[in-house]
Amino acid sequence: MRLQHLPNIITYIRCLLVLPIIIVLLNKHYTLAFYLFIFAGVSDAADGLIARVYGWTSQLGAVLDPLADKLLLVSSYVTLGYLGHFSFWLVTLVVARDIWIIFGGVLYRYVVGHLEFKPSFISKINTFLQILLVGLMLIHLSFYHFPAIVLKLVVISVVISGVASMVHYTWAWSRLAAKNRSAA
Repeated sequence: MRLQHLPNIITYIRCLLVLPIIIVLLNKHYTLAFYLFIFAGVSDAADGLIARVYGWTSQLGAVLDPLADKLLLVSSYVTLGYLGHFSFWLVTLVVARDIWIIFGGVLYRYVVGHLEFKPSFISKINTFLQILLVGLMLIHLSFYHFPAIVLKLVVISVVISGVASMVHYTWAWSRLAAKNRSAA
């Protein structure tokens, strides 16, 4: 193994954690799920830090890292929704947002041309809030029962930032497509 592959190897490990997290959630071992989720989060920070500090970035990593994040988040939301801890509409919004962004990027690629995809600031906020909500829910189920208003406020933040990111990507990509088509 060459050291410059370390960030991608860490990302692969994060991908492999998705199934165990689903299994422990389904078996209602929320404390173990929390620790696995935290480990996945730390591994995400570690692979990004290593890649940036040492310049060990790659095109594979640029695709694999956000994919691993989405797999972890979507599977966590779907599983927690299935168990009744998240409402159906919240799970639907989280999944629909990711589908919307992927569909928009693919559509742009095939209709307009190459798209240099970089997450927007509002998208990064939404991802952070999604992670926070899963983490808080796992803490709530494992260690400490938060007042309902705490979880409700984070849910509202996830919804607002999720819808805002969908609108932002639609607006930004539509504007970029119009600009590129008029320049052609």
